Amino acid sequence: MYHQQVNVINTFRMFLDAASIIAAGYAGYYLVLYQAPALWTLSPTFFVTTVLFIMVLNNYVMGRFHLYSDRKQSYNQLYWELFKTIVVDFAIIAAAMMIIPEFYDNRLFFIYFLGFSLIFLITTRTLLGFYYDS
Repeated sequence: MYHQQVNVINTFRMFLDAASIIAAGYAGYYLVLYQAPALWTLSPTFFVTTVLFIMVLNNYVMGRFHLYSDRKQSYNQLYWELFKTIVVDFAIIAAAMMIIPEFYDNRLFFIYFLGFSLIFLITTRTLLGFYYDS
């Protein structure tokens, strides 16, 4: 019974993490369009593909950093693990920027995307922690 509950909770965490990454991608998108629409050159298909790739990559990396385990950790440790996860995710994207020119023209979007991803993931994990602790 305990194992099934952990699976349900981890599935919910994965869903919230994926939703946070998607929301961060669209927040970065709209912020760039609001501030400097002339800087936006990413095609809609490439944008959606990039956001979905980062979503899947993020869930994989979070699993590798044991953020879907049932062990209890402090908030400082959780925030550090989330920060490392985002750094790994966007290091891979930064490497892709060197290869794919369409990425290179949209650096401001990726900076916003990184910042919003970290903020949204920390917020959702903190709220989940408060809910589970109560």
